[in-house]
Amino acid sequence: MKSTTKNIDEIYPEIGQLLINLLPDDFQEAWISVEMIDDVWGAEIFYKKSENTYGYINDELHVIEDKFRLLRDLLKDKNNETWSTATFNLTNTYSMNLELGYDDISDFGLSPERREAWIKKHLGEAAKIDWS
Repeated sequence: MKSTTKNIDEIYPEIGQLLINLLPDDFQEAWISVEMIDDVWGAEIFYKKSENTYGYINDELHVIEDKFRLLRDLLKDKNNETWSTATFNLTNTYSMNLELGYDDISDFGLSPERREAWIKKHLGEAAKIDWS
């Protein structure tokens, strides 16, 4: 993974811009959900379309995944505990927030359960997701 980014603070707006480029213009709020360990990772994007209705994006996310891998490596280099999950949130006023988690995600058989818990926490119990 080659990048000219050397500062952790530079990565946040880069992730935000990459996300904006993938979203429809009328999005209300968006989230990137990431699970990552040293040699396995994945990301998916959810965005709010209307009340309790969400869109889903999981194509062409390799550049975003690379940014999160870089962020993880930079934080690891600064002797921080290595995170395993991340949620990046972006509002339509371009406010950004990053939440890092340190859960054991080595059992990938539990990925569906973790995704369902993430959806309930961030999108709500009544979220209707357009998976197409």
